[in-house]
Amino acid sequence: MRGSHAFTLFSTLMCFDLYTSQVASQSSGNSSLVLLQIVYRHGDRTPIATFKKDPHQIPTWKEGPGELTKLGCMQHYKLGTYLRQRYADYITGNPHELTVWSSAKDRCLMSASCHLAGMYVPSPDWVWDKDLLWQPVPVQTRPIYDDGMLVP
Repeated sequence: MRGSHAFTLFSTLMCFDLYTSQVASQSSGNSSLVLLQIVYRHGDRTPIATFKKDPHQIPTWKEGPGELTKLGCMQHYKLGTYLRQRYADYITGNPHELTVWSSAKDRCLMSASCHLAGMYVPSPDWVWDKDLLWQPVPVQTRPIYDDGMLVP
């Protein structure tokens, strides 16, 4: 019983985004990418709780308890830029070529948004503001009470 509680606790604490990109077979030399699935956890976040004599109590953290930090945003942005370079032959810049799932926690939704900002710089067909090289990419989520996939 103790082991199952530990697994449940571990599973509950694992707030991650399921990032599924179903890319139509596009050839690149001798290789093709049919499906890419990326599972990752949120970026750096503030503490959820502190101990009594901790000099950095929750009010110290302007983001609030358990929320994504600037560093966490940058981590996911850089991960997105890395994946854009890694899969440059397969990513078109079309935000409809992928499906992104996230748990409903703000830190997870923000991690997904930062990741996508780095990964999906708009191609000329998708630019909607010439001064802003960013495009919105939908992130799917379900209420935590109904999320059996990302919040077991």
